[in-house]
Amino acid sequence: MGKVSYTAHISNRNSSITSKSKLQGVAKHNLRKYKSDEYSMDNIKIIRGTEDLYQDVKNVYHQEFDEVIKEYNEKQKRADRKIEDYFDHVANLEQDMAVEIIFQFGDKEFWKDHEELKDRMHFVYSYLTSQLEEMLPDFKIASAVIHYDEASPHMHVVGVPVWSGAKKGLRKKVSKRNVFTSKTLADILQGKLREEAGKCFEYHFDEELKEKGKGRNHDLSVVEYKVAKETQTLDRVNKELEENVGVLIEVNQAVSNGRDELKRVKNETDELLANGNAEIEKLADHSKALGHEVSELEDRKNFLGKEVLEKEAKKKSLDEEVAILEDKSKYLDEEVSKKEMMLDIADMTLAQKEEELNVSAERMQRNLQEAETLYKKYASLPLSDRHYRSMEDMFALTQRVSELEEENRQLRGLLQKAYDFMKNFLLDGKTLLDKFLETIGERVQQIFTDKKR
Repeated sequence: MGKVSYTAHISNRNSSITSKSKLQGVAKHNLRKYKSDEYSMDNIKIIRGTEDLYQDVKNVYHQEFDEVIKEYNEKQKRADRKIEDYFDHVANLEQDMAVEIIFQFGDKEFWKDHEELKDRMHFVYSYLTSQLEEMLPDFKIASAVIHYDEASPHMHVVGVPVWSGAKKGLRKKVSKRNVFTSKTLADILQGKLREEAGKCFEYHFDEELKEKGKGRNHDLSVVEYKVAKETQTLDRVNKELEENVGVLIEVNQAVSNGRDELKRVKNETDELLANGNAEIEKLADHSKALGHEVSELEDRKNFLGKEVLEKEAKKKSLDEEVAILEDKSKYLDEEVSKKEMMLDIADMTLAQKEEELNVSAERMQRNLQEAETLYKKYASLPLSDRHYRSMEDMFALTQRVSELEEENRQLRGLLQKAYDFMKNFLLDGKTLLDKFLETIGERVQQIFTDKKR
Protein backbone atom coordinates (compact mmCIF):
# COMPACT_ATOMS: atom_id res chain seq x y z
CA MET A 1 0.00 0.00 0.00
CA GLY A 2 1.07 3.57 -0.70
CA LYS A 3 2.00 5.96 2.04
CA VAL A 4 1.85 9.37 0.32
CA SER A 5 -1.22 11.50 1.01
CA TYR A 6 -3.14 13.52 -1.58
CA THR A 7 -5.49 16.39 -0.72
CA ALA A 8 -7.58 18.74 -2.85
CA HIS A 9 -9.70 21.28 -1.00
CA ILE A 10 -11.94 24.06 -2.26
CA SER A 11 -12.43 27.51 -0.74
CA ASN A 12 -15.58 27.52 1.37
CA ARG A 13 -17.34 29.51 4.08
CA ASN A 14 -14.86 31.98 5.66
CA SER A 15 -12.29 31.35 2.95
CA SER A 16 -14.79 31.84 0.09
CA ILE A 17 -13.81 34.53 -2.44
CA THR A 18 -16.97 36.64 -2.32
CA SER A 19 -15.57 40.16 -2.78
CA LYS A 20 -12.81 42.12 -4.46
CA SER A 21 -10.98 42.59 -1.16
CA LYS A 22 -10.93 38.82 -0.51
CA LEU A 23 -9.68 38.23 -4.04
CA GLN A 24 -6.89 40.76 -3.43
CA GLY A 25 -6.06 38.97 -0.17
CA VAL A 26 -5.74 35.65 -2.01
CA ALA A 27 -3.54 37.35 -4.62
CA LYS A 28 -1.20 38.72 -1.93
CA HIS A 29 -0.93 35.31 -0.24
CA ASN A 30 -0.47 33.23 -3.35
CA LEU A 31 2.15 35.52 -4.90
CA ARG A 32 3.73 36.38 -1.53
CA LYS A 33 3.15 40.08 -2.01
CA TYR A 34 3.51 40.69 1.72
CA LYS A 35 7.24 39.75 1.45
CA SER A 36 7.79 37.62 4.53
CA ASP A 37 11.27 36.94 5.93
CA GLU A 38 11.24 33.55 4.23
CA TYR A 39 10.15 35.05 0.92
CA SER A 40 12.12 34.25 -2.19
CA MET A 41 10.97 34.32 -5.79
CA ASP A 42 12.87 31.07 -6.29
CA ASN A 43 10.30 29.38 -4.01
CA ILE A 44 7.30 30.69 -6.01
CA LYS A 45 6.61 29.15 -9.41
CA ILE A 46 3.81 30.44 -11.62
CA ILE A 47 2.29 27.79 -13.89
CA ARG A 48 -0.74 29.75 -15.13
CA GLY A 49 -1.36 33.49 -15.19
CA THR A 50 0.94 36.35 -14.25
CA GLU A 51 2.16 38.14 -11.16
CA ASP A 52 -1.13 40.11 -11.14
CA LEU A 53 -3.67 37.47 -10.07
CA TYR A 54 -6.43 40.05 -9.56
CA GLN A 55 -6.14 41.21 -13.17
CA ASP A 56 -5.87 37.61 -14.39
CA VAL A 57 -9.32 36.90 -12.89
CA LYS A 58 -10.74 40.07 -14.48
CA ASN A 59 -9.36 38.96 -17.83
CA VAL A 60 -11.22 35.62 -17.52
CA TYR A 61 -14.44 37.57 -16.87
CA HIS A 62 -13.93 39.65 -19.98
CA GLN A 63 -13.10 36.63 -22.13
CA GLU A 64 -16.09 34.60 -20.93
CA PHE A 65 -18.81 37.18 -20.38
CA ASP A 66 -18.30 40.34 -22.48
CA GLU A 67 -20.25 38.91 -25.44
CA VAL A 68 -22.92 37.44 -23.13
CA ILE A 69 -23.40 40.79 -21.33
CA LYS A 70 -23.68 42.57 -24.68
CA GLU A 71 -26.45 40.19 -25.81
CA TYR A 72 -28.23 40.52 -22.48
CA ASN A 73 -28.14 44.33 -22.45
CA GLU A 74 -29.47 44.55 -26.02
CA LYS A 75 -32.62 42.73 -24.86
CA GLN A 76 -33.22 45.02 -21.87
CA LYS A 77 -35.72 47.85 -22.26
CA ARG A 78 -34.95 49.39 -18.90
CA ALA A 79 -31.56 51.00 -18.39
CA ASP A 80 -31.43 50.05 -14.69
CA ARG A 81 -31.46 46.35 -15.63
CA LYS A 82 -28.41 46.58 -17.85
CA ILE A 83 -25.05 45.34 -16.56
CA GLU A 84 -22.06 47.55 -17.29
CA ASP A 85 -19.32 45.32 -15.88
CA TYR A 86 -20.03 41.70 -14.92
CA PHE A 87 -16.95 41.49 -12.68
CA ASP A 88 -18.21 44.42 -10.57
CA HIS A 89 -21.74 43.03 -10.74
CA VAL A 90 -20.83 39.63 -9.26
CA ALA A 91 -18.54 41.23 -6.66
CA ASN A 92 -21.59 43.01 -5.24
CA LEU A 93 -23.79 39.89 -5.02
CA GLU A 94 -22.05 38.33 -1.98
CA GLN A 95 -21.53 35.08 -3.87
CA ASP A 96 -18.40 33.21 -4.93
CA MET A 97 -16.89 35.38 -7.67
CA ALA A 98 -13.90 33.00 -7.93
CA VAL A 99 -12.91 29.63 -6.47
CA GLU A 100 -9.56 28.51 -5.07
CA ILE A 101 -8.42 24.86 -5.02
CA ILE A 102 -5.33 23.85 -3.03
CA PHE A 103 -3.56 20.62 -4.04
CA GLN A 104 -0.94 18.90 -1.93
CA PHE A 105 1.01 15.63 -2.17
CA GLY A 106 2.72 14.25 0.91
CA ASP A 107 2.92 15.52 4.47
CA LYS A 108 5.66 17.22 6.47
CA GLU A 109 7.36 13.93 7.39
CA PHE A 110 7.44 12.74 3.78
CA TRP A 111 9.09 15.90 2.49
CA LYS A 112 11.60 15.94 5.31
CA ASP A 113 12.95 12.73 3.80
CA HIS A 114 12.60 13.92 0.19
CA GLU A 115 13.73 17.57 0.42
CA GLU A 116 16.08 17.26 -2.53
CA LEU A 117 13.23 16.05 -4.79
CA LYS A 118 10.84 18.97 -4.25
CA ASP A 119 11.64 20.52 -7.64
CA ARG A 120 10.08 17.50 -9.37
CA MET A 121 6.67 18.65 -8.15
CA HIS A 122 6.75 21.25 -10.91
CA PHE A 123 6.14 18.42 -13.42
CA VAL A 124 3.45 16.83 -11.26
CA TYR A 125 1.51 20.05 -10.67
CA SER A 126 1.87 21.15 -14.31
CA TYR A 127 0.39 17.83 -15.43
CA LEU A 128 -2.35 18.04 -12.78
CA THR A 129 -3.30 21.57 -13.95
CA SER A 130 -3.60 20.51 -17.59
CA GLN A 131 -5.73 17.49 -16.58
CA LEU A 132 -7.95 19.72 -14.42
CA GLU A 133 -8.58 22.02 -17.40
CA GLU A 134 -9.44 19.02 -19.55
CA MET A 135 -11.65 17.20 -17.01
CA LEU A 136 -13.39 20.29 -15.64
CA PRO A 137 -13.63 22.74 -18.59
CA ASP A 138 -16.29 24.86 -16.84
CA PHE A 139 -13.67 25.87 -14.26
CA LYS A 140 -11.71 28.58 -16.12
CA ILE A 141 -8.27 28.73 -14.51
CA ALA A 142 -6.85 32.24 -14.10
CA SER A 143 -3.83 31.43 -11.91
CA ALA A 144 -1.85 28.42 -10.73
CA VAL A 145 1.09 28.95 -8.36
CA ILE A 146 3.36 26.43 -6.59
CA HIS A 147 4.71 27.23 -3.12
CA TYR A 148 8.01 25.62 -2.14
CA ASP A 149 8.58 27.85 0.90
CA GLU A 150 6.51 25.78 3.34
CA ALA A 151 6.96 22.29 4.85
CA SER A 152 5.12 20.61 1.96
CA PRO A 153 5.14 21.90 -1.63
CA HIS A 154 1.55 22.67 -2.64
CA MET A 155 -0.28 24.46 -5.43
CA HIS A 156 -2.93 27.23 -5.33
CA VAL A 157 -5.28 27.23 -8.30
CA VAL A 158 -7.70 30.18 -8.71
CA GLY A 159 -10.36 30.18 -11.38
CA VAL A 160 -13.89 31.20 -12.30
CA PRO A 161 -16.75 28.61 -12.30
CA VAL A 162 -18.71 29.27 -15.51
CA TRP A 163 -22.15 27.65 -15.85
CA SER A 164 -24.16 27.66 -19.09
CA GLY A 165 -27.41 26.01 -17.98
CA ALA A 166 -29.39 29.10 -16.91
CA LYS A 167 -32.95 29.39 -18.30
CA LYS A 168 -33.47 33.01 -17.23
CA GLY A 169 -31.27 36.07 -17.33
CA LEU A 170 -27.76 35.54 -18.64
CA ARG A 171 -27.30 32.43 -20.75
CA LYS A 172 -23.92 31.97 -19.05
CA LYS A 173 -23.02 33.06 -15.53
CA VAL A 174 -20.72 32.49 -12.55
CA SER A 175 -21.97 29.63 -10.35
CA LYS A 176 -19.82 27.61 -7.95
CA ARG A 177 -22.79 25.49 -6.87
CA ASN A 178 -23.54 24.28 -10.42
CA VAL A 179 -19.91 23.64 -11.40
CA PHE A 180 -18.58 22.05 -8.18
CA THR A 181 -21.33 19.55 -7.49
CA SER A 182 -21.02 16.47 -5.28
CA LYS A 183 -20.56 14.43 -8.41
CA THR A 184 -17.78 16.71 -9.59
CA LEU A 185 -15.98 16.40 -6.26
CA ALA A 186 -16.29 12.64 -6.17
CA ASP A 187 -15.72 11.75 -9.81
CA ILE A 188 -13.09 14.32 -10.73
CA LEU A 189 -11.21 15.91 -7.82
CA GLN A 190 -11.19 12.72 -5.75
CA GLY A 191 -11.60 10.39 -8.73
CA LYS A 192 -10.13 10.73 -12.22
CA LEU A 193 -7.93 13.72 -11.44
CA ARG A 194 -6.56 12.05 -8.32
CA GLU A 195 -5.80 8.92 -10.26
CA GLU A 196 -4.00 10.73 -13.11
CA ALA A 197 -2.03 12.88 -10.69
CA GLY A 198 -1.07 9.77 -8.74
CA LYS A 199 0.37 8.17 -11.86
CA CYS A 200 2.51 11.21 -12.58
CA PHE A 201 3.64 11.43 -8.95
CA GLU A 202 4.61 7.74 -8.88
CA TYR A 203 6.56 8.15 -12.11
CA HIS A 204 8.70 10.96 -10.68
CA PHE A 205 9.03 9.75 -7.07
CA ASP A 206 8.53 5.96 -7.32
CA GLU A 207 5.96 6.34 -4.55
CA GLU A 208 2.26 5.47 -4.62
CA LEU A 209 -0.54 7.51 -3.14
CA LYS A 210 -2.54 6.28 -0.20
CA GLU A 211 -5.74 4.55 -1.13
CA LYS A 212 -8.74 6.82 -1.27
CA GLY A 213 -10.83 6.52 1.87
CA LYS A 214 -14.50 5.60 1.68
CA GLY A 215 -17.22 8.02 2.64
CA ARG A 216 -18.29 11.53 1.81
CA ASN A 217 -15.97 13.87 -0.03
CA HIS A 218 -15.77 17.04 2.03
CA ASP A 219 -15.53 20.45 0.43
CA LEU A 220 -12.77 21.57 2.81
CA SER A 221 -12.17 25.24 3.62
CA VAL A 222 -8.72 26.80 3.41
CA VAL A 223 -8.55 27.01 7.21
CA GLU A 224 -9.59 23.37 7.55
CA TYR A 225 -6.95 22.43 5.02
CA LYS A 226 -4.24 24.12 7.03
CA VAL A 227 -5.23 22.42 10.31
CA ALA A 228 -6.68 19.12 9.14
CA LYS A 229 -4.68 15.97 9.81
CA GLU A 230 -4.22 13.46 7.11
CA THR A 231 -6.18 10.62 8.70
CA GLN A 232 -7.25 8.69 5.64
CA THR A 233 -5.55 5.38 5.10
CA LEU A 234 -5.19 4.44 1.48
CA ASP A 235 -4.36 1.06 0.03
CA ARG A 236 -1.53 0.76 -2.33
CA VAL A 237 -2.80 0.73 -5.84
CA ASN A 238 -1.12 -1.89 -7.94
CA LYS A 239 0.02 -0.31 -11.12
CA GLU A 240 0.48 -2.34 -14.25
CA LEU A 241 3.65 -1.87 -16.22
CA GLU A 242 1.65 -0.82 -19.27
CA GLU A 243 0.14 2.04 -17.30
CA ASN A 244 3.57 3.19 -16.17
CA VAL A 245 4.82 2.93 -19.73
CA GLY A 246 1.74 4.83 -20.85
CA VAL A 247 2.52 7.63 -18.41
CA LEU A 248 6.12 7.64 -19.58
CA ILE A 249 5.02 7.81 -23.22
CA GLU A 250 2.72 10.72 -22.39
CA VAL A 251 5.51 12.53 -20.58
CA ASN A 252 7.95 11.88 -23.41
CA GLN A 253 5.37 13.11 -25.91
CA ALA A 254 4.87 16.22 -23.81
CA VAL A 255 8.63 16.79 -23.73
CA SER A 256 8.83 16.29 -27.49
CA ASN A 257 5.94 18.68 -28.03
CA GLY A 258 7.64 21.13 -25.73
CA ARG A 259 10.86 20.90 -27.73
CA ASP A 260 8.96 21.47 -30.97
CA GLU A 261 7.20 24.43 -29.42
CA LEU A 262 10.52 25.76 -28.12
CA LYS A 263 12.03 25.41 -31.59
CA ARG A 264 9.05 27.21 -33.13
CA VAL A 265 9.27 30.01 -30.58
CA LYS A 266 13.03 30.27 -31.18
CA ASN A 267 12.48 30.57 -34.94
CA GLU A 268 9.84 33.23 -34.41
CA THR A 269 12.15 35.01 -31.98
CA ASP A 270 15.03 34.92 -34.50
CA GLU A 271 12.72 36.31 -37.17
CA LEU A 272 11.52 39.06 -34.86
CA LEU A 273 15.12 39.90 -33.95
CA ALA A 274 16.08 40.07 -37.64
CA ASN A 275 13.12 42.31 -38.41
CA GLY A 276 13.91 44.32 -35.32
CA ASN A 277 17.54 44.80 -36.38
CA ALA A 278 16.42 45.96 -39.83
CA GLU A 279 13.99 48.36 -38.23
CA ILE A 280 16.71 49.59 -35.87
CA GLU A 281 19.03 50.24 -38.83
CA LYS A 282 16.22 52.10 -40.59
CA LEU A 283 15.60 54.17 -37.48
CA ALA A 284 19.35 54.81 -37.15
CA ASP A 285 19.48 56.09 -40.75
CA HIS A 286 16.43 58.24 -40.09
CA SER A 287 18.01 59.52 -36.90
CA LYS A 288 21.21 60.35 -38.79
CA ALA A 289 19.22 62.22 -41.46
CA LEU A 290 17.40 64.12 -38.75
CA GLY A 291 20.78 64.92 -37.19
CA HIS A 292 21.90 66.49 -40.48
CA GLU A 293 18.68 68.46 -40.72
CA VAL A 294 19.12 69.67 -37.16
CA SER A 295 22.72 70.68 -37.94
CA GLU A 296 21.58 72.59 -41.02
CA LEU A 297 18.85 74.28 -39.03
CA GLU A 298 21.41 75.22 -36.37
CA ASP A 299 23.65 76.77 -39.07
CA ARG A 300 20.65 78.59 -40.51
CA LYS A 301 19.73 79.75 -37.03
CA ASN A 302 23.27 81.08 -36.43
CA PHE A 303 23.26 82.86 -39.82
CA LEU A 304 19.89 84.44 -39.13
CA GLY A 305 21.14 85.36 -35.66
CA LYS A 306 24.04 87.28 -37.22
CA GLU A 307 21.65 88.99 -39.65
CA VAL A 308 19.41 89.95 -36.76
CA LEU A 309 22.39 91.39 -34.85
CA GLU A 310 23.50 93.36 -37.92
CA LYS A 311 19.99 94.68 -38.51
CA GLU A 312 19.64 95.54 -34.86
CA ALA A 313 22.95 97.46 -35.03
CA LYS A 314 21.77 99.22 -38.20
CA LYS A 315 18.45 100.00 -36.56
CA LYS A 316 20.28 101.39 -33.53
CA SER A 317 22.38 103.61 -35.84
CA LEU A 318 19.25 104.79 -37.68
CA ASP A 319 17.54 105.43 -34.36
CA GLU A 320 20.51 107.57 -33.32
CA GLU A 321 20.38 109.48 -36.63
CA VAL A 322 16.63 109.97 -36.21
CA ALA A 323 17.25 111.27 -32.69
CA ILE A 324 19.86 113.71 -34.02
CA LEU A 325 17.49 114.84 -36.80
CA GLU A 326 14.68 115.21 -34.30
CA ASP A 327 16.95 117.32 -32.07
CA LYS A 328 17.99 119.38 -35.12
CA SER A 329 14.37 119.73 -36.18
CA LYS A 330 13.49 120.85 -32.68
CA TYR A 331 16.35 123.37 -32.78
CA LEU A 332 15.23 124.67 -36.18
CA ASP A 333 11.65 124.92 -34.95
CA GLU A 334 12.88 126.99 -32.04
CA GLU A 335 14.99 129.16 -34.40
CA VAL A 336 12.00 129.62 -36.71
CA SER A 337 9.91 130.63 -33.73
CA LYS A 338 12.57 133.15 -32.72
CA LYS A 339 12.81 134.51 -36.28
CA GLU A 340 9.04 134.73 -36.53
CA MET A 341 9.00 136.60 -33.23
CA MET A 342 11.73 138.99 -34.49
CA LEU A 343 9.79 139.39 -37.74
CA ASP A 344 6.72 140.34 -35.77
CA ILE A 345 8.82 142.87 -33.84
CA ALA A 346 10.24 144.23 -37.12
CA ASP A 347 6.71 144.48 -38.56
CA MET A 348 5.60 146.37 -35.50
CA THR A 349 8.68 148.66 -35.69
CA LEU A 350 8.18 149.34 -39.41
CA ALA A 351 4.51 150.01 -38.86
CA GLN A 352 5.40 152.44 -36.10
CA LYS A 353 8.03 154.20 -38.27
CA GLU A 354 5.62 154.30 -41.19
CA GLU A 355 3.10 155.97 -38.98
CA GLU A 356 5.76 158.45 -37.80
CA LEU A 357 6.74 159.19 -41.43
CA ASN A 358 3.12 159.79 -42.28
CA VAL A 359 2.84 162.13 -39.32
CA SER A 360 6.02 163.96 -40.40
CA ALA A 361 4.72 164.24 -43.97
CA GLU A 362 1.45 165.62 -42.75
CA ARG A 363 3.33 168.06 -40.51
CA MET A 364 5.50 169.25 -43.44
CA GLN A 365 2.40 169.66 -45.53
CA ARG A 366 0.84 171.78 -42.83
CA ASN A 367 4.06 173.86 -42.57
CA LEU A 368 3.98 174.46 -46.32
CA GLN A 369 0.40 175.53 -46.05
CA GLU A 370 1.32 177.88 -43.19
CA ALA A 371 4.19 179.28 -45.25
CA GLU A 372 1.82 179.95 -48.13
CA THR A 373 -0.62 181.56 -45.70
CA LEU A 374 2.14 183.80 -44.27
CA TYR A 375 3.31 184.66 -47.73
CA LYS A 376 -0.15 185.77 -48.73
CA LYS A 377 -0.50 187.65 -45.42
CA TYR A 378 2.74 189.59 -45.73
CA ALA A 379 2.55 190.21 -49.43
CA SER A 380 -0.05 192.94 -48.88
CA LEU A 381 1.88 194.76 -46.13
CA PRO A 382 4.31 197.64 -46.73
CA LEU A 383 7.77 196.55 -47.51
CA SER A 384 9.49 197.62 -44.32
CA ASP A 385 6.91 196.07 -42.03
CA ARG A 386 6.53 193.14 -44.31
CA HIS A 387 10.25 192.70 -44.46
CA TYR A 388 10.67 192.88 -40.78
CA ARG A 389 7.85 190.55 -40.00
CA SER A 390 8.69 188.21 -42.81
CA MET A 391 12.21 187.98 -41.54
CA GLU A 392 10.93 186.96 -38.15
CA ASP A 393 8.54 184.46 -39.66
CA MET A 394 11.20 183.18 -42.07
CA PHE A 395 13.60 182.74 -39.23
CA ALA A 396 11.00 180.75 -37.25
CA LEU A 397 10.03 178.77 -40.33
CA THR A 398 13.68 178.00 -41.14
CA GLN A 399 14.20 176.75 -37.62
CA ARG A 400 11.08 174.63 -37.89
CA VAL A 401 12.19 173.16 -41.22
CA SER A 402 15.56 172.29 -39.74
CA GLU A 403 13.86 170.48 -36.91
CA LEU A 404 11.70 168.57 -39.36
CA GLU A 405 14.68 167.64 -41.53
CA GLU A 406 16.51 166.37 -38.44
CA GLU A 407 13.53 164.24 -37.50
CA ASN A 408 13.28 162.98 -41.07
CA ARG A 409 16.99 162.14 -41.11
CA GLN A 410 16.64 160.21 -37.84
CA LEU A 411 13.63 158.32 -39.18
CA ARG A 412 15.47 157.38 -42.38
CA GLY A 413 18.36 156.15 -40.27
CA LEU A 414 16.08 153.96 -38.18
CA LEU A 415 14.38 152.63 -41.32
CA GLN A 416 17.75 151.82 -42.89
CA LYS A 417 18.78 149.90 -39.75
CA ALA A 418 15.51 147.92 -39.96
CA TYR A 419 16.29 147.10 -43.63
CA ASP A 420 19.81 146.01 -42.74
CA PHE A 421 18.45 143.86 -39.90
CA MET A 422 15.93 142.10 -42.16
CA LYS A 423 18.64 141.33 -44.75
CA ASN A 424 20.18 138.84 -42.26
CA PHE A 425 17.21 136.44 -42.31
CA LEU A 426 16.15 134.01 -45.05
CA LEU A 427 12.63 132.69 -45.58
CA ASP A 428 11.85 130.35 -48.50
CA GLY A 429 15.10 131.36 -50.24
CA LYS A 430 14.49 135.13 -49.90
CA THR A 431 15.63 137.68 -47.32
CA LEU A 432 13.18 138.97 -44.80
CA LEU A 433 13.61 142.43 -46.40
CA ASP A 434 12.58 141.07 -49.82
CA LYS A 435 9.54 139.46 -48.29
CA PHE A 436 8.65 142.67 -46.53
CA LEU A 437 9.14 144.85 -49.64
CA GLU A 438 6.89 142.44 -51.59
CA THR A 439 4.05 143.21 -49.23
CA ILE A 440 4.37 146.73 -47.80
CA GLY A 441 7.86 147.78 -48.89
CA GLU A 442 6.72 149.38 -52.14
CA ARG A 443 4.71 151.94 -50.30
CA VAL A 444 7.50 152.76 -47.87
CA GLN A 445 9.99 153.01 -50.75
CA GLN A 446 7.69 155.37 -52.55
CA ILE A 447 7.46 157.59 -49.49
CA PHE A 448 11.24 157.46 -49.06
CA THR A 449 11.78 158.45 -52.72
CA ASP A 450 9.34 161.29 -52.46
CA LYS A 451 11.12 162.62 -49.41
CA LYS A 452 14.47 162.58 -51.23
CA ARG A 453 13.00 164.66 -54.01
